[in-house]
Amino acid sequence: MPDYRPLLLIGLVAPALLAADPACESPALETPDAGYKALVHGLHRQLDVPADYTERTGLPMQPQAEELRLIAIDQRRGAFFMSPDAARAWLRMQAAARMDGVELFPASTFRSVYQQTTLLSRRLDNGQAIADILRTSAAPGFSEHHTGDAIDIATPGGPGLTREFAETDAFEWLEAHAEAFCFALSYPEDNDNGLIFEPWHWMYQRAD
Repeated sequence: MPDYRPLLLIGLVAPALLAADPACESPALETPDAGYKALVHGLHRQLDVPADYTERTGLPMQPQAEELRLIAIDQRRGAFFMSPDAARAWLRMQAAARMDGVELFPASTFRSVYQQTTLLSRRLDNGQAIADILRTSAAPGFSEHHTGDAIDIATPGGPGLTREFAETDAFEWLEAHAEAFCFALSYPEDNDNGLIFEPWHWMYQRAD
């Protein structure tokens, strides 16, 4: 079982900063421009992603973060980055959970469009069908991880990034408190996007 505890956590949060931020007033991200859309469509052709992927899933194209903040470092898995707004909210939420006796750690944060492409390409090379892959991973350009606002969350001794994470104290804490820190579960059970239930995947919510 993977040990998801980073060796170095970034930014000890003072008690005065632990208050939840129900306003969630960070500005919305910019809409992807024509060049980015052309890049994404080219990568989809490379991976043989169905042409009607957007209509089939209802997923919006996600812009790629231009500014990132370091939130943790792991000797084996490297550094974890999030957008500045999401990083601040995550550190507050992580510290608040720890005060309640619940340990939350990042398992995956920012991924570029090219990293997402490589991830899917490796699975294709291993013999998986693109239809099966797209049930567990968003196509390049459509992953919330591109924005730097999404985080896959694990807990020490937990089941990792599996459905069983929903049975942990960490998930129970997140269900009760994540919204107060502007995080929401992106892919609940029986979601309309055709993706599997991902109890570990949470997204920082911005103003409309």
